[in-house]
Amino acid sequence: MEFPHGMVTMITIGLNRMDKIFFNYYLFYNKILNDDTPIVTAIFSMSASIGFILVNSINFVLVYSSLEILSKNQILIFMGIVISINFIIYYFRGRGKLIIEKNYINSDNRKREKILVFLFFLISVGFIIGGPILTRYFMGEL
Repeated sequence: MEFPHGMVTMITIGLNRMDKIFFNYYLFYNKILNDDTPIVTAIFSMSASIGFILVNSINFVLVYSSLEILSKNQILIFMGIVISINFIIYYFRGRGKLIIEKNYINSDNRKREKILVFLFFLISVGFIIGGPILTRYFMGEL
């Protein structure tokens, strides 16, 4: 099965962006917090951020389509899948160590990358706090 060129490009851009987010999370946990296992903590934190954004996005679509929102068990299963996929990619396949060895971000783009990762973090926190509130509001329960 062959993927269309545009789809391969989007997957490549998405993985490249996630690699940069992973590297910045790693730097935060390694240099600022002096974590014992910064790779594992970075993977878990990045996965949780992605999971919260995806779960709340799915809930918004379900509410808009007049369907029932995800249950707590479905959310936990979905988050477990996201965390497992990222652990397979970044830990077990060694992509995380490869990114760290490459010192992934150029010094020219360092400030821009920090801003983009900080915006990603703010968006994920916004989804954690505001997602359930907006979902309930759209359902007419608030």
